This record gives sequence, C-alpha cells and structure tokens, in this order.
Amino acid sequence: MEKPFYKKTAFKIILAVLLAVVPVIVISAAGAVLLREKHFDADSRTAADTSVHGALNDSQDESDTHTAQPSVLHDDSSGTPAGNDANAARQANSYGSAVSNTQNRPWLDGSSDARQDEDAVVDDSDSPEPSETPGQNSSKDAEEEQQMASKISVLVNTGSGSGTDKVAYLTFDDGPSRSITPAILDVLMEEGIKATFFVVGRKGVDDIYQRILDEGHEIGNHSYSHVYSKLYNADDIQPFIDDVESLHDFIQDGFGYTMVSFRFPGGAMGRRAAIVEPRAVVLTVMGYRCYDWNVITGDADNRQWDKSAEALTANVLDNTRGRAKLIVLMHDSGDKATTLEALPYIIEGLRDQGYQFDVLLNYE
Repeated sequence: MEKPFYKKTAFKIILAVLLAVVPVIVISAAGAVLLREKHFDADSRTAADTSVHGALNDSQDESDTHTAQPSVLHDDSSGTPAGNDANAARQANSYGSAVSNTQNRPWLDGSSDARQDEDAVVDDSDSPEPSETPGQNSSKDAEEEQQMASKISVLVNTGSGSGTDKVAYLTFDDGPSRSITPAILDVLMEEGIKATFFVVGRKGVDDIYQRILDEGHEIGNHSYSHVYSKLYNADDIQPFIDDVESLHDFIQDGFGYTMVSFRFPGGAMGRRAAIVEPRAVVLTVMGYRCYDWNVITGDADNRQWDKSAEALTANVLDNTRGRAKLIVLMHDSGDKATTLEALPYIIEGLRDQGYQFDVLLNYE
C-alpha cells in the first residue's frame, strides 16, 4: 500500500525547508517595514520640528518688529541717551535688516517724480485720528496700548525739557513752499530768530532748502512723502523706514546736511501707540530725536474753522501756561498765508512773556 503524500520522505524534506525559510522571510519583511516606519517617523518629527522652529522664529521676528523694547531712549531731563549696550545690540539686531533696506529711492537714479510740487498741499491735519470703536479692544489690548504710550512719552519730546530758562522753539512743517517759506525766512531774519523746519520732499525748491541752512536754521525730517497710508501701515513698517531714509539721503546728498530731528506727519500722540512705538524705536536706532509740540497755532487743525492771523496768534499766546519750554507748531506749506501774517505777532507776544528762541537741535 502506497504511503500518503504527507508521509513521503521528499515531502518531509520540502516541508522542513519551508518551515526553516518562511519564518526568516517573514521576520525580514516585518523588520523592513518597522525600519521604514521608524525612518518615516523620524523624518516627520524633523519636518515638524523645522516647521515649529520656523513658526517660532517668524513669531519672534514679528514680535521684534512690533513690540520690541526701546534700547536707546532720550531722557527729556538731559537730552542724552539712556539704556545699555546690550539693549542697543538687541535693538540693532531687531531692526538692522529693515533699516539697511535702500529700495524705493527714485532720485538715486536721477528721477524726481517722487518729489511733490513746490506748493503742493499735503495732508497736514493735526486733528487726532478717530478713536476705535468702543469695546473693540480687550482690556489686555488696552493695557498693552497704555504701556506703549508710556514708552512713546519717553521717545517723543513734547516740550518737557529741563532748565528754567524760558525757550520757545518755533517749528514749521510740510515745506518748503515757494509762496510762503521765503517770506517766513524774511520775518525770522528781521527778528534775529532761528527756527526748525520739518521738511518733506518737494520739487523746484532746492534753493529754499539751501537758504534755510545758509541762514542758520535747522532742517528736520518730516518724511519724504507725508502719505499717511504709506507711513502708518499697521502690517508693514518697511515703507515708513524707506520713506524716512529717502528724505535723509535727499538732504544729505543734495545739501551736505545730516538731519537729527524727526516729527511724525500728523504728530505721534494722536495715533495708536501700536503704530508709533516701533517706529519711534527705529528712529532712535537711526539716530533721530522725535518731537511733537505743546503749543499749536491751529493753522492745520480741521476742527478750527477760524484760521485768521488773530485766531492763530491767540492760540499760541493764550496757551503758553508759563511753560519753560515751548515747542510751537506752525506750517509753511503753500496755503498757509495767515500763518505768515501771524508770525510777527506771535514772536512779539512770546518775547513779552519772557521767551528766547532756539532750534530743536539745542533742545535740553
């Protein structure tokens, strides 16, 4: 009788081989799968770590741009820098790449299209910006805004300097203009007074820029364009930096003069601290001192309908309040004829109140 197939020697040999080989194959395959999964997990973790670190770095960059602590602050009592080298180094790292950007400067290639016409009227309103909708910000946001405002009060001078000598700093914004600035310079020369002109970029008035300097007045940076939407973009500080550097280069290259005083177009204190604070820090890093004002003629205040010379004069002389330091805001753009008319009376009235006159370069 023939043996069943499973009892034959040949079958036993084949079965033994299969039992020996198959487990090895299975184990090897399982090991390969596990190894591949291990590598996949490692690669995933690496990618995830890279993504997280990148996000953290981006978040840090964003934080540095918008909420960096000021490193070089101007002490109103002394006019000298405060802070330490470590803070200055951190601040330079935060803003260095932005400040070094030299794009968007058409005059460097001979073009002057970016400069405004000599008597063009800019948006020179000194009225505060509309308040945000009540309840729009959380209490935390309001607290952060208040903290930033406190920093700005240190970064932006408003006439609270040291000393008891009564000094008035006459300042003129938004010029020069062909129709008004030369006449203002005539009045200042006749009165023997030096003033500070916060200028913008204008065409066809290079001789007036030069005359301001030749007669011993100070030129301050008021931005090149004076375009609020460009300067105060909440999402991007770089256009502001480019614009400030644009005027710096225009005055430096064209007239050999280095500006050290800056005034925010429309002023700093009427704007949200979250907009002003990072810009004020950048300006400090760039070597500027920032100035608002504590007395105003109202010649560019949209809330004041009476812009007669009498009204402008009264706005100044009735609001000195015995301050030791006055920073007087006026404008010399092409439509400010009553400012020119009021100027001699403002000077006379301030002298009667015991004030001397100086440029902001000497502010203490």
